[in-house]
Amino acid sequence: MALAPTLIATIVLSNGASFAPPFQIGNPLTPLGVGVLSDSASYQSIDVSDQILRASIKRAYNRLSDSFQSGRATILIQDQAGDFNPTNISSPYYPNVLPMRKIQLSSTYNGNVYYLGSFYIQAWKYTAPKDGQVGYVSLDCIDGFQLLNLTTISTVTGATAGQYSGTRIGKILDAAAFPASMRNLDTGSSTMQVDPGTANRSALSACQLIEQSELGSFYFDQFGFARFVSRANSIKFQAGTPTVFSDTGSGITYDQVTYDFSDTGLINSASITRNGGSVQSDSDSASIANYFQHNRTRTGLMMETDSEALSMAASIVASRADTTIRVESVTINTGDPSDPARVVAGLDLDYFDPITVIQTQAGGSTISNTLVIQGVSYDISPNKWTTTFIVADPYATGFVIGSATMGVLGSSYLGY
Repeated sequence: MALAPTLIATIVLSNGASFAPPFQIGNPLTPLGVGVLSDSASYQSIDVSDQILRASIKRAYNRLSDSFQSGRATILIQDQAGDFNPTNISSPYYPNVLPMRKIQLSSTYNGNVYYLGSFYIQAWKYTAPKDGQVGYVSLDCIDGFQLLNLTTISTVTGATAGQYSGTRIGKILDAAAFPASMRNLDTGSSTMQVDPGTANRSALSACQLIEQSELGSFYFDQFGFARFVSRANSIKFQAGTPTVFSDTGSGITYDQVTYDFSDTGLINSASITRNGGSVQSDSDSASIANYFQHNRTRTGLMMETDSEALSMAASIVASRADTTIRVESVTINTGDPSDPARVVAGLDLDYFDPITVIQTQAGGSTISNTLVIQGVSYDISPNKWTTTFIVADPYATGFVIGSATMGVLGSSYLGY
């Protein structure tokens, strides 16, 4: 009989942003490249997998602002011994049960490990036992966006003109003292102006300004890494072979599909202004006649030329000027081991993976959409495990030679 996936949860009671163990001279478990500089005296790694009653994980994308949001998790733990009661001086973890310690969630299935999310614990909400009852602690968790949002920067050393966007984000992370070992940054497709040196801005807002200037994507991935995906790579990812979810028997079965037929995300007029440049605009008159004007304005961007600002405006309008019935989300039963392909999909698929969703309509017709994942959530309890994928139309799209979906003349257009 096939086994269901197993949830693994590890709390790390050390300071610092890294989820890796601290480097210790002479310790074979923490060699260079694995161990990182940390306060080893306070490092405690605790497996709480058997104590979890419920876990909710959400890593999401905001279609209205076209940006990634903070990943969040809420985890309920049964605490029979009171070990995670912050006031319990007899706890083996006292006094290290503190806010902004770390928790990493993963799953094992058929001998493979799949990471679901890596977070910082903002709050330990403890319910003390009474009259022999068991204590509980609810963990409110958030990803690395919180660290960058709370860190202010001014001068960014080495942020020179002509620097590629991914390299610039790396310089910003240096200024925020975010660990180099916790980054996965594409080089980027666009070069940036010299950093303006604005005082007292958050490191997060500085990274997101470069993200917007590139039409790239900046977020924290399931491993806890600061991740930057360039415009070019996001287009390549969209052209990959999609995973098919279907109710026709030709793909992975799903539990629920939601559709959206609205003007959410529709953009038929764009005005882009770079720092020190003039307004560059593009519009689609036919779309405006159909849906009224839906304008997107961005100012103070850091690309080097007005020409690139104009290309960005044209790209945004070309990819968003029309709307149709499209998939908004698809939910699958990841906890049912009767279909191993479904279990693996529910654990492994993540941001930028393309999926095709097919649903049979009344009368026998079908709706088929191919989009990319831009949000993932998990709802996990002892008798339930569902995965929901949020899908959306990305800003950056383009023509990809050889792609069955993005290499079709007349239905794809050249990116920049």
